[in-house]
Amino acid sequence: MLAGYGHLLRAADRLRWDESDLDLSGDAEAWPKLPKYLRVPLSRLLAGFCVAERAVSDHLEPFEASSQDPEQRACFAAQADDERRHARFFDRVLSEVLAIDPDTQARDLAGAGVVELFEHTLPARALDLAEGRC
Repeated sequence: MLAGYGHLLRAADRLRWDESDLDLSGDAEAWPKLPKYLRVPLSRLLAGFCVAERAVSDHLEPFEASSQDPEQRACFAAQADDERRHARFFDRVLSEVLAIDPDTQARDLAGAGVVELFEHTLPARALDLAEGRC
């Protein structure tokens, strides 16, 4: 049972982590040793996370702004901070482990469905909310 927004805020503060503290060198060393039949779908999945986390971090503000509850607004702000951290982490994974450029290759690798959902549908819904259409 969810104890309320205050509970979520305390959990967010307690569970904060720093993506730059994670050592990905072992992952980078192990990656090329994985068979191709595993690397291909994992690459697509990781690229999808890269696209999704960037988009979510970019489009949470209207949800925060539309909230009437101060603790709910604070939860959206904490979530946006966490999503930015996730985005930085997956950028690192693509760059340091998969050895691909997250800025130029993640979208193509993630696939059209992920791009449609996170770069078109989500921004459109966030804009609708920001402009009071939902």
